[in-house]
Amino acid sequence: MSVKPAVETARMKQDVVLVRNLVQNVGRRFDRVSQRCAERTRQLDVAFREVKAFDDARNRLTTWIDDAASSLAETEQTSTATEPEKIRSQISAHKEFQRSLGVKQSGSLK
Repeated sequence: MSVKPAVETARMKQDVVLVRNLVQNVGRRFDRVSQRCAERTRQLDVAFREVKAFDDARNRLTTWIDDAASSLAETEQTSTATEPEKIRSQISAHKEFQRSLGVKQSGSLK
């Protein structure tokens, strides 16, 4: 009869060691998954900031293009002037548009 409790005690100790090892393995795996999640979260944050910056730039460009198109449509509707003052005004408006276009081109090359 004394053999049975000793076997049960030995078996319980083995079970405790086995369960302890399993818990440690699960803990290590959880730590690795947590690290991967943290890294992916950082990557997603970086990607989100890049997408947000791109979207803001695209919106500004689209707005500028719409404004430029309406400005060009207005100048197309007006007839070519024959009076020197109107010609100077049209040349000035054209030069301003060229400056604005140059700024956009140099800004987009960055």
